[in-house]
Amino acid sequence: MYRNYDVKTEFETTPTDTVPLSGTSVTISNALSADQIVYKEDNSEGGIPGQVHELKTSVIELDSLGMFTYTWKAGLPNITEPYTRAIQFYYYADGATKQWKPQGLEAVILGSLPTGNNFVTKGPDVIDMVLRDPPGTCSSASWTKGTTYTKFKSHGSVWDSKNTLGTVAKLGFTVTFRQEALAI
Repeated sequence: MYRNYDVKTEFETTPTDTVPLSGTSVTISNALSADQIVYKEDNSEGGIPGQVHELKTSVIELDSLGMFTYTWKAGLPNITEPYTRAIQFYYYADGATKQWKPQGLEAVILGSLPTGNNFVTKGPDVIDMVLRDPPGTCSSASWTKGTTYTKFKSHGSVWDSKNTLGTVAKLGFTVTFRQEALAI
């Protein structure tokens, strides 16, 4: 449902256009997404660095209210002018393909393109050993090929529980009488 709040009718009501879109498939063209492949500098394909190689799209179906939630992670930046990329939504209605905005939503992603030699990898969860050279100029330590290292790890525990339950009940009432004399 679309309401144009800038226009009022003679009865001071806001004109409303209702477009039933529930169940409609929406195609998302997101050049801002991390799912896109981007040309890096000095690529062998001759692509412009920072430009999307082949734009991937995804399709989402609108719910009964004509709505959906779309979540994505920003990808690599465009390092050539105008430094922008866009996200666009398309749907089919009234016999034609409609688009959300003429240029989509344009944005700039900050950062730089990877050079190919800067990456992070996962290391071991537990370090097996640390090999250090002993002191002295002629001393050394080494781990030679074919050397076997065996590590045995055991874990045990004891669980003990002592529970005590007690109840104290005090019932009754106290009555105190006072006898006093009045002297005149």
